[in-house]
Amino acid sequence: MLLATDLITVILTSSLFVLANAMLRPAVSSLISQRTTQGQGVAMGLNNAYMSLGRVIGPLWAGIVIDVNLFFPFITGAIIMLIGYIASLIFLRTETSPSKTEPSVVTTD
Repeated sequence: MLLATDLITVILTSSLFVLANAMLRPAVSSLISQRTTQGQGVAMGLNNAYMSLGRVIGPLWAGIVIDVNLFFPFITGAIIMLIGYIASLIFLRTETSPSKTEPSVVTTD
């Protein structure tokens, strides 16, 4: 959005952002339901609570910092998303592969 120069680039960047967010919510819900160690209801409830909190705090923050500078809401949003991306790379690594010490099952006929 910071580099948008006309209506077409604003529409394209907004569309890309909306599409990415639309795909993110089901993916996060699926990941949470697969990796939860407690009840899925508790995990999904916490997920919805944090998403609602973000929907309240995000616009409030953007409204405050847009008075300081027009670009700050976009920059702070990008920084928060970058931190989330890095955190997901660190904490959501794929499951470890089976260790070499486990015997493999071999069937012979």
